[in-house]
Amino acid sequence: MKYNYKKLYEKNAAFLEKHSTFKRSLKYVTPILSAFFFGAYAFLWLYGIFIKDFKTMDYVKLFTLAATTYLLVVVLRLAVARPRPYSEQGAGITPILKRKGSEMDSFPSRHVACAAVISLLVMHHFTAIGILMLGLTAFLSYIRFATGMHYPSDIFGGLTLGIAVGVFAWIW
Repeated sequence: MKYNYKKLYEKNAAFLEKHSTFKRSLKYVTPILSAFFFGAYAFLWLYGIFIKDFKTMDYVKLFTLAATTYLLVVVLRLAVARPRPYSEQGAGITPILKRKGSEMDSFPSRHVACAAVISLLVMHHFTAIGILMLGLTAFLSYIRFATGMHYPSDIFGGLTLGIAVGVFAWIW
């Protein structure tokens, strides 16, 4: 099934125009959620150091899985060089938010990939909190689309990557 991204985005933008308070809040939600995921990751390290007394391998997992996710995103972005939806080479939409920097790094979504892997790392130790964080990852995914930062396939790629790497928390 082929979809028209621009039409889908504009339909969503029209919804946000009707709900202007929600629209205005979107520019604050991404940094807040990003800080939350970073804080959860830091908490997991502190939990391991001061409470749980993680084994060395647990720390290696925490670092390796998060770093692997980040590095895979960087490599994929360089290899794919997909324009952001709001760029001239992209869909040419008028975004709710626009970032500074390269416009050729849309695929995959780094925010979503990192949120997904951190959620699964947390879930490995705190199941209920990890499940809640996966819900927040889904919300972050919507926000990255709704603000015009990513195509749905960028978000799906980030989710797939983050989940695939995060599954190693149980396997490894």
